[in-house]
Amino acid sequence: MLEADAYPYIGSRPMRSITAHDVLALMRRVEERGSPSVAIKLRQYVSNVFQYAVITLRSDTDPASVLRGSVMKPPAENARPLSRQELKSLFLQPPTYKSRRTAIAIRLLMMLFPRTIELCRARWEEIDLGTAEWKVPPEKIKSRRLHIVPLPKQALGLLRELQEMYGNRGYILPILHSNRKRPHMSRATINRAID
Repeated sequence: MLEADAYPYIGSRPMRSITAHDVLALMRRVEERGSPSVAIKLRQYVSNVFQYAVITLRSDTDPASVLRGSVMKPPAENARPLSRQELKSLFLQPPTYKSRRTAIAIRLLMMLFPRTIELCRARWEEIDLGTAEWKVPPEKIKSRRLHIVPLPKQALGLLRELQEMYGNRGYILPILHSNRKRPHMSRATINRAID
């Protein structure tokens, strides 16, 4: 990013000569390309370089720090929420997916509300059918804390069905083709089935 968007314009100049206006010009160039998120990251990287320069006495100030908020991130485009009727039909209609495994995955998503990737990467050693808990380890959670998901009776039934289908070792949603890169079902499989 710095090599493409900063060095060609300010890379040969003495650090003390670079102003906030110069950094803003870099950011605007990137923003005009249609990449406001990249422009924001560019400001952060330039600021990091200048913070180090201030510490090592190569610059007196960080001209990028005053530009915080000068480029606005576009609002995230979330999928529209399902209506009550759509949710009801999704829950009640018999699954018409090609595989029972995909149907179970979608039902578990609706019952337990994990992130799709967390469900895809769930392993049997995390599932305790006796205590009806799914203990998601910290390294698999965005918040990096152990997350305990209570398992309702319906989810336990679906998990037992998966156990009968694929055994109780490894991933609860294993990949069925050994030539794949990942050993578990992908998010894309679930997303395609829902769309």
